[in-house]
Amino acid sequence: MKEFNKKYPLTYNIVCSAELDAHLGNYNEAFSQMKDAESYATDVIDSVNIYNAYSFIYELLKDYPKVARYNRLVIKGQNKELEKQLNQSIVVEQRNYYDKIAAQEKERAMWLRIWLTAGMVAAALAIAGGTYYHRMRMRLKDMRIEAQMGEILLLQSDVCAGQEQNADMHDRLKLIYRRQWATLNMLNKQLRGLEDSDSSRRRVLRQIESELERMAQPEQLEQLVKEIDSTFGGIIAAAQSDGAIRDDDFTLAALLLARMDTGTICRLTGMKQNTMYSRRRRLKERLEACGSQVAADILRQAAL
Repeated sequence: MKEFNKKYPLTYNIVCSAELDAHLGNYNEAFSQMKDAESYATDVIDSVNIYNAYSFIYELLKDYPKVARYNRLVIKGQNKELEKQLNQSIVVEQRNYYDKIAAQEKERAMWLRIWLTAGMVAAALAIAGGTYYHRMRMRLKDMRIEAQMGEILLLQSDVCAGQEQNADMHDRLKLIYRRQWATLNMLNKQLRGLEDSDSSRRRVLRQIESELERMAQPEQLEQLVKEIDSTFGGIIAAAQSDGAIRDDDFTLAALLLARMDTGTICRLTGMKQNTMYSRRRRLKERLEACGSQVAADILRQAAL
């Protein structure tokens, strides 16, 4: 039971139950359980799960402004958790490093005291005693070097393990980050499907159009692109430095990396579909021709 609770926390279980009730049409019970989940939330990951659940429920209720609102909260929570994980990793590795240095200095001071005592004893001995002391000193020096080399290898192993753990956490956050764009893609598809509906649907259509137009504002779109590049470790900026991505393709590369569909990209950037297809093809060709690691990462993660 302890292992189950560790893998599936209470908040996660309550959120899953609420989503199931919402799917079955029991919205009052679903919102009641979401309140319970909020009271049990203990960290940012719990909050992100709760925001995702609210987005799912309001999507079923077709309350798209609230869907967009909770999607923004998901992005904010993910960025906060990513920053926290990176900061914690740096602090822990730095602390371990200084602990190793302190231990080495303590050991070195201990050996220096031993050497001083041995030197004072050796000064009172005959030539044979002095020769023996010299040999022992060399042996102790070799032992100290071997011990330090062992500690360095152990420290390198710990650092590599920490880097692998950070990479795994980063990949999981990127997966969560991509999934939340599925709702934005769905909103755009719903928008295209509602264009010939009755007046009540047209009102919903205007609300969705207003929200998408707000996201397409230059300052909002620029902030979105920066957040995407930051989430993926700055690989778009790195590819731009290598010459694989031009300045006017930076936004397109970020939206493709977030796995947004063609309609969503065209609505946010104002491009025509044919223009978008042509620019995406040229971007893919430049990345393939570049041959750098960051270019290969963008091709793989954007599924170009």
